[in-house]
Amino acid sequence: MSLYDNEIDLLETLVEESPGSRLVLRLVKSYRKAGRLSEAASVLERALAANPAKLENRAALAEVLEEMGNSDGALAQLSAVARELSGYAGVYTQLSHLFRARGLGEDADRAEALADALAQPFVSGGSQAARPAGETATMAETKANQGDVIGAAAIYRRLVADHPQDPALAFRLAELEKGTAKPGPMGSVVARLDQLARAAHKRAASS
Repeated sequence: MSLYDNEIDLLETLVEESPGSRLVLRLVKSYRKAGRLSEAASVLERALAANPAKLENRAALAEVLEEMGNSDGALAQLSAVARELSGYAGVYTQLSHLFRARGLGEDADRAEALADALAQPFVSGGSQAARPAGETATMAETKANQGDVIGAAAIYRRLVADHPQDPALAFRLAELEKGTAKPGPMGSVVARLDQLARAAHKRAASS
């Protein structure tokens, strides 16, 4: 047995004792490297049963499901992440009040805009697939990851104008405009939702 196998065995033991542990994602990464995708999906499902609100585990499950060829399952998981994010509207409303009380009007306006966007119901599927070809959240995230934050924000601004009911787009645009955006869960969630929703729309249109 290799040292790599020993590491997986150790992680399995630790995660079995504590399914909500942060070691879940490390075990999933090891499973994926070993091509053990079904086991990666299973451990994430158990972790989510223990803590359904852990969005990083749900996003990781979406990645594993897509790698397994289950794009519908991946879309369902990422849609759940987006719906969960919609529940944080009140946080931004309170943040807006605190900013305004301190005379930080610009920050207050951004927080208020986020609260308004997140308060809207999440819409997936056709609305996202209807975005103009070449103008997608995936393209915007590529620009952001390459350091072109201005170009990424410009794309998101047009997407938000076309789809004001989509809170995930508004959230990401606010991050970019405020200069706090960086590669991470929010950007990847928006990009993968965009790709998966477009693929689902194409399948529905051809059936």
